[in-house]
Amino acid sequence: MSFNLIKTVENGLMYVEAVPSGWEVNGILSWPTSGNIERFRSNANSLPGGIWITCPCVVMSAHKTFREAIHMESLPEMLSTGRKDEKIRFLREGTKRIKDAPKVPRSQ
Repeated sequence: MSFNLIKTVENGLMYVEAVPSGWEVNGILSWPTSGNIERFRSNANSLPGGIWITCPCVVMSAHKTFREAIHMESLPEMLSTGRKDEKIRFLREGTKRIKDAPKVPRSQ
């Protein structure tokens, strides 16, 4: 399996994440609600299970490795829509921290 860079919009905020390709099916992203999300996310063979939430998404790009996907996740051009007022939120950071697009990239 491979990894996809996905984008979702929820409550007016754009979320961008690298996830295993098996988490996205026909424009629907499944996301774990508990457990070690980073471990799930970095495992190419990870598949949705248990009680995972779902939301519409757009696949922005596909990558062979998690490292490639993470690199693309941090590029400003992958995140920005050009709107000065846009906010980017990363799913794994939850709702506690919001980042302005100009402050990206972040290091892993």
